[in-house]
Amino acid sequence: MIAGGDQREYWDRVAPTAVFTLPLDVPRVRRFVDPSARILDYGCGYGRQLAELSQLGYRNLTGVDASAAMVERARERLPGLSIDVCETLPTPHPDACFDAILLSAVLTCIARDDEQRMLLAELWRMLRPGGVLLLRDFLLHSDERNLTRYESSTDVCETYGVFEIAGGGVLRHHRLEWILTLTGAFEPVLLEPFAARTMNGNLATGISFIGRRPDGRPRARRKP
Repeated sequence: MIAGGDQREYWDRVAPTAVFTLPLDVPRVRRFVDPSARILDYGCGYGRQLAELSQLGYRNLTGVDASAAMVERARERLPGLSIDVCETLPTPHPDACFDAILLSAVLTCIARDDEQRMLLAELWRMLRPGGVLLLRDFLLHSDERNLTRYESSTDVCETYGVFEIAGGGVLRHHRLEWILTLTGAFEPVLLEPFAARTMNGNLATGISFIGRRPDGRPRARRKP
């Protein structure tokens, strides 16, 4: 049965063995994020992307995750970084304190529209004017396996695209229009599809969105 919005119990349970597969978009990070930038990896899990960012020379790194077990694993892996549990919003971080925020396959772990809206508002608050949001997440699929999963959940969940996985986890795939609605306050910089393997090894289609929090200054148009 589809559960409610709080999935911490599930993620705590799978934290010791979870393997996340969505790759860090290294070329885009290098293009849009300076090595000296203050970076937040929201929903950092066990610190996979933080470790890669550190190896790339990024040093001003912060991670937060709702799962205490994930954070514990991340701290063991990366003892020198600031990685904290954040079970509810708002976070303890002050306004406009980050130059860049990564949100990688986090929305897929949040079934409810209102909770997704709250998260994007919180990220906006923490991002400085002119800072960038680098969002990657999964879109709705049209294959028979996924359509069956979506349809089986419609009787107990108002949001199409929500489904349950083995072990009791609840995930969500998204309409592109909804991603654009969520990020509507940001100045779009990049919108690009990608293909990647999920945690279960299935090929999935997603969208990369990079948006800038407007700082009120006019910007030159990028050359195509």
